[in-house]
Amino acid sequence: MTTPEFAQEEGLGEIYVEAVEAFKDVASLTTRESATLDTVLRTVGQRLCELVGVSRCSVYLQDEEGNFRGRVGYCVGRGSIDASIRRLVAGIEQDHFTREILATRAPVLIQDATTDSRTIQRTMRLWGVRDMLGVPLVVDDQVIGVMFADNQGEYHGFTEYEIGLAQAFAGLSALAIKQSWLYHKLEERTKLVEVQRRALIESEVVHNKVTAAVLTGAGIGELVSLVSELLGKPVTLYGPTLDVLCWSAPARLGLNDCPGLSQRQVELPAVAEALNQLHERPTAIIPASPETGYRRLVSRMSAGSECVGYLELGELGTAFTPAEPKAIEQATLAIALKLVTDLHDQNAEKEERDSFFADLLYGRREPDVLAAQAHRYGFDVNKRYLLIRLQYHDRALDPETEQLRRDGDIAKEIARVATGGGGFIAQIELLGADLILIEEPVPSYGGMTSPVVERLRPVFAHLQAAFGTRYIVVSDACTSIETWPILTERLVSTVRLLRETTTAPCVVYARTSDLLRMILHREGVHGAIKQAHTLLQPLVDHDRAGGGALVETLSTFIECQAQIRATAIQLGVHENTVRYRLHRIREISMIEPERLDGLLVASASLQLRMLFASSPLTVSPALSPGVQVAGA
Repeated sequence: MTTPEFAQEEGLGEIYVEAVEAFKDVASLTTRESATLDTVLRTVGQRLCELVGVSRCSVYLQDEEGNFRGRVGYCVGRGSIDASIRRLVAGIEQDHFTREILATRAPVLIQDATTDSRTIQRTMRLWGVRDMLGVPLVVDDQVIGVMFADNQGEYHGFTEYEIGLAQAFAGLSALAIKQSWLYHKLEERTKLVEVQRRALIESEVVHNKVTAAVLTGAGIGELVSLVSELLGKPVTLYGPTLDVLCWSAPARLGLNDCPGLSQRQVELPAVAEALNQLHERPTAIIPASPETGYRRLVSRMSAGSECVGYLELGELGTAFTPAEPKAIEQATLAIALKLVTDLHDQNAEKEERDSFFADLLYGRREPDVLAAQAHRYGFDVNKRYLLIRLQYHDRALDPETEQLRRDGDIAKEIARVATGGGGFIAQIELLGADLILIEEPVPSYGGMTSPVVERLRPVFAHLQAAFGTRYIVVSDACTSIETWPILTERLVSTVRLLRETTTAPCVVYARTSDLLRMILHREGVHGAIKQAHTLLQPLVDHDRAGGGALVETLSTFIECQAQIRATAIQLGVHENTVRYRLHRIREISMIEPERLDGLLVASASLQLRMLFASSPLTVSPALSPGVQVAGA
């Protein structure tokens, strides 16, 4: 039976009248600035339920990736079911029902949802769908969304009139939904721009204050405290290997322990992933987990391509704000500048310091000039110091040991053991060796000689195994700036003697080889005389300047078998005078009258001086400045 044309037109008129009537509420909402997109969609769904006489409706919108995601849902008696709908995505590969709606851009009716091959039947059963009507939301021949209507748990039996009514209502609503969506996007963008503007202002405040602090000379710790104060969260500064350099936190958080990452936490995959992201972006977030506790915003500090550290902001007390990523990025730049500047200053200061001590040990500058500069480098010309030569095996050191050596850790450890505490002054790196300058330790058991070798011998096996140490040679105490080059040369010649005689690794005083070095001197008799002159010259100069008798007293003391009473009788002076002169000899020269080996060397030197007093081989006082040992 065919419906008369006027009857079809009359039916269509009724549909549009009813659809327009239902659309009034939707149109009214779109004119209100306070109405959100979800409110408009929920009203559309509710009116569709009323129009076709069903209890449930859901609305899906196309996202930026082209997927149709559930946005809102309405159910009579329950109201909003948005939370459940937003977990769903329509139009996937198995969802032929939705795909047919998208392809035809027309309503599609499913009579038996649980058996129809076009539906995802498991989902239909789970939601209690019997029959369902799907209606597209079309604007300019583009499907922007889909509405689904059904009676939960009951069969409805949609009529042609209801389908036409739903299609007409969807056509009216689609344009209103798109306008609302555009307004929603514009509003979101406006809010985002405002958030970014405020974030920029806030980050600029942090940048300006931290930069001003850098320019006024604030230290690294002060800068970290300033950033923590400005952002109201704990801040941790790490080195390039994620070792904590310093940290600060607001007092209200009551933190007593460092909030930074521990060594165990540093090795977590999530931390490594966040740090890898910093090669492509200025900041990254380490997510909260049972291991890390809370979220951490980190930024990498660089000097060119080299990493100089990391700055971390912890999400404690309050949540991260949109301004904080940019703020921590700006703070990182300022602190990195300070770190690089400090490192440059430290390197320059180290170079100056190393140059001073190299000049001191090798006699490369006038003693008066060195004495004038000494205080700048913590060197007291009135104190007594010792020099230690640490000779390594000829093989190359492994990278880890080489780094310890460059950082001064090996030298400081030897100084700590040798002095029984602090006392480290300087280290001069040589090819295959180190010169270590230390304060003279206090002699033990009331003796006159510092027990440096005795302290180093018990740990020498460890130094051999850990650092490849072959020899440790210790000088006598230095009595004047002019003496340093002589001590340095004695250490070099002692090591040379030990190596030439293939002596096993050991710890020795340089003086223990003085007599042997004099006998085996490379320059023969001339070299031996020169060495004797170097040893005795301070006593000769003292006697000439003040009319003293130190040379005579030393010679007589040796002749009298180191007996003070016999020496005093032979010289015709009091015993205390002899004691004073011997003490003075020890102060101004490298001779230690209380030691047998020292007296043997002194005796040989006196004999050479007497035998060759008139010989042309005798070294002139004018030729006595310090010996320079190139490359030693």
